[in-house]
This record gives sequence, structure tokens and C-alpha cells, in this order.
Amino acid sequence: MLKHKKNNSDFIEKIFGNAEEKYFKKGEIISPIGLIHQHFYYVEKGFVRIYFLDSKGNEITQWFSDKGDMAGILSSFVKGQSSIYCMEALEDTVLKVISKEKFEEIRKTTPAVQESLMNMLIEITLHLSDKLIETRVKTAKERYEKLLKEYPTIFQKASLGHIATYLGITQQSLSRIRAN
Repeated sequence: MLKHKKNNSDFIEKIFGNAEEKYFKKGEIISPIGLIHQHFYYVEKGFVRIYFLDSKGNEITQWFSDKGDMAGILSSFVKGQSSIYCMEALEDTVLKVISKEKFEEIRKTTPAVQESLMNMLIEITLHLSDKLIETRVKTAKERYEKLLKEYPTIFQKASLGHIATYLGITQQSLSRIRAN
């Protein structure tokens, strides 16, 4: 989850302005595991999560995207390889959808989009780097408090199990932290 800056609105309009809208019901899989992802999304309404399965088959949440965020399986989208990730609607969701071909066409012909993409990729890289470091040096309580401060509505949108795996802790640990 990234808080998108307001100056991204021109970028969003250039990429998704004429994009098709797709509707997904709560619990519906948007992009299944094993798919080569040929689309990228903008969340008009709703809330989605991206997850993968660990070696025991447990779902591990990697990312959440809220209204106003972009969403997609970036590694598969860029590399053209089948994905280990799945994207699921956690609420009734409306997504603007752009194909990889259209996305590439816009990216190659619009310098402002190239610059915005570079900035977005830097943001994502820094966010994931921080998240990795936090799981190794911060306590579960500190990670929970940071998430609650930055995304106070997440507990109305995602289950405790999804949030716990995002934080890298068990649901029981999350319940104990919340009780204190």
C-alpha cells in the first residue's frame, strides 16, 4: 500500500483516462496464481489484496490497494512470466483496466508518464525495502502501530488474518497486540 501523491492525478488520467471498467464482487479473484498478467489496474472503488501461497499452502498478503491506488502483479506484467501471486477483491470493487500493449504505447510516447513511472517505481522499491527491514528490526507491535497510523481504515477493509500475514505475524499475535 502506498499513499499516492496528489500530483499523480495527471499520470493516472493519462494512463487510465479511457480505460475499461471492470466490476468484481467481494471475494472474487481478479488475477489468479499462474497467470501471465497482461493488465494493470486503477482502483476506482473498493479494496484489493495481492497474496501468494507459502510452502504449506497458507495465503501470505504482500500488498493492499485501496481506492485511488494502482494495483497489479508488477513482476509478471513486466517480465511476461506466470505469477506466484493472486489478486482478490476484498470489497465490491470497480477497477479501471489497461492492457500491457496500451500501457507500453502510452509509456513510450509520453515523456511525463515515463518520469511518473520512474518516481512510482522508486516509491515502490523504497516501500518494499522499508517493509523488509521493518520485519527484521521492528517488533510486531511497532509494525502494527505504524500500519494503524498510516492506514487507519485497514481494519474495516481487511480481515485480521490478512493483516497479520501482511505484518509477518500470526493472527493470535495480532489479536494480543490489539487487546493491549
